[in-house]
Amino acid sequence: MIREAGSGRLVDTIDRYHDRNALLAASSLVWIEVARARRARSDLDFAEVTDDVEAALSGVAARHNGLRAVAPS
Repeated sequence: MIREAGSGRLVDTIDRYHDRNALLAASSLVWIEVARARRARSDLDFAEVTDDVEAALSGVAARHNGLRAVAPS
């Protein structure tokens, strides 16, 4: 597995919202790929991209406070 430096912080951010039962719009792997694509297409460092993803997840968590995500079977 190849892990980009700094990706641990992004994974931790996603995990934190998952632990709070926030409704996530996509799987963790998709969020990581979106963050990598955003970083590749802009002049941002990984921390800035992580902050953007955290802000997006925060908005999802705030809007769906109290709802639980159910994994498909």
